Order: sequence, then C-alpha cells, then structure tokens
Amino acid sequence: MLLLGRRSPATVKDRHAVPLPTISIWDGKKIRNITAQNGLRSENVHSLFARGDVVWAGTRQFMFRFEGGRLEFLDDEVMGVEFETVNMMAGYKSDSLVLGTSTGLAFIDGRTGRDDPEIYGDQVGALVVGKGNDLWVGTDTRGLFHREGDRWVNLTTDHGLPSNNVSALLLDRQGALWIGTADAGLARYLP
Repeated sequence: MLLLGRRSPATVKDRHAVPLPTISIWDGKKIRNITAQNGLRSENVHSLFARGDVVWAGTRQFMFRFEGGRLEFLDDEVMGVEFETVNMMAGYKSDSLVLGTSTGLAFIDGRTGRDDPEIYGDQVGALVVGKGNDLWVGTDTRGLFHREGDRWVNLTTDHGLPSNNVSALLLDRQGALWIGTADAGLARYLP
C-alpha cells in the first residue's frame, strides 16, 4: 500500500518537530517513510495512475514511479519531457501514459517520453482516452483537441464551444463527450 501526504500513520518530523512531506509505504509488515530528508522532492501530488502493480504520481516538478517496493524519481532529464506540473495522467495504448501538464501534453512510453508539439505551451485542464485510444484534450486557452491516430483536430468557440477554457471532460456510455468549462458552463458533443 502506498500512502501520500503530509500526515502519514507514522508522521516524520524534522529537528524542529515540523511534519515533513511524506510518502509512506506499507509492505504488509512495516511502514517505510520517504521524506524530504531522504529524497522526496515535493509534497504536492497532483495526479495518480495505477496499472497493474505500478503506481505513477505526478507533482509540481517531477514524477515518480513505485514498483516492486522501489520508488524511482523521474525528472525532465531522465524522461525527456518538460514536466512542470503534472496535472493529470491516463493510460494510453497498452503500455503508455498520456500526461496533461502545465506546459501541454506529453506521452510516456516505458521509461522515455516526448512532448506533443501541437499542444505545447498551453496548460492542459482535462483529458480523456476513449475507445481505440481516441484522445480528447481540453486546454486553458485553445479549446478542445481531438486525436484519432496521428491527426489532431482543434475545436474552439468558433466551432460552438461555450469557452476555450476547458476544465473537465467525460465520455459517457453512449459515446457523447461532456465538456466542462472554467467560465461558461457545460456542453455536450456527439462525435
């Protein structure tokens, strides 16, 4: 079990009795705390994703991967992706991740990554992966992007969106895309 937060079952404190950012890992017998004193670089966990026994966490400046009892820190240089803040992540294809960051969209394939040039430079506010790896991405200023295969289509207020500030996305069971905006309500799109 992986526990994240400032207060874990065994809160770790610095020499001034101030609680430290902590990741607590329960292995079935004991709790192991990872703190700023032994490598934890941020207490702000913005996103989580699990696939099998692997847990990924996105923070303000990096990601980490927990697998087989090991915590591995993944930064820009290791992954080849400009992380900034990893706001959200989702499974993509059979073994990849797609990340919505404060600087755009990124893909992680195994232990390497790449930024997507089409959405680079705009904060991703929402993303959803549909059937067949159909990808929908909401941005803070450029509306909605839809990717099928290698082709992107950009939908904006010029196409009928209530706002170009897309903050939430949901694909329902009927295949309709619900689009939440930060400043103009909700829209429903039937692809």
